[in-house]
Amino acid sequence: MTQISPCGVEVPLVVDLDGTLTPTDTLVESLVLLVRSSPIYLLLIPFWLLFGRAGFKQRVADRVLPDTESLPLRAELLVKMS
Repeated sequence: MTQISPCGVEVPLVVDLDGTLTPTDTLVESLVLLVRSSPIYLLLIPFWLLFGRAGFKQRVADRVLPDTESLPLRAELLVKMS
């Protein structure tokens, strides 16, 4: 979804996902999916944390993405597009 700015330029609408659009943390959702798909990752998680928060999140995202269809969304923030 985009909006037209006062100067006539299309500007994308950007919304914070975690805690705003969805009441859950997508990192936690991803970790649950990752461990369910392959419990061996439980042994790697402590080592991934050594790469800092961004590095940890990247390693998780490289292996699994949360199912966007099953994420709970805040209905009051959704806009129906026609």
